Amino acid sequence: MISLLCYGNYTPLDTTAKAHMCELMVLINHGNTFLEPEHFTSEDSVTPEQLAMLRVRCLNVMAARLPELVGAMSAKPAYLTAALRRVSGLILSKSNARHCIF
Repeated sequence: MISLLCYGNYTPLDTTAKAHMCELMVLINHGNTFLEPEHFTSEDSVTPEQLAMLRVRCLNVMAARLPELVGAMSAKPAYLTAALRRVSGLILSKSNARHCIF
């Protein structure tokens, strides 16, 4: 999440950086699926509330750059496909691991 926040300085970005932002947000959203409060313990260095606030800040960065991100992804949809493929690869890896006999 911190790496996505680095794009919040509003300097001009090239298309590769915009694609990286989309990839990071896809991974953040995918990871958020597994951040249920009951999975946290008192030994964790961060609370669910802190992670929620950090996620909101990430969404703010994405929202501020939305017009340029949409333009970049429309011009080169392969970047968005690559970002989504990162998550589908994770899902397939977990799915395959469940069928392995150790």
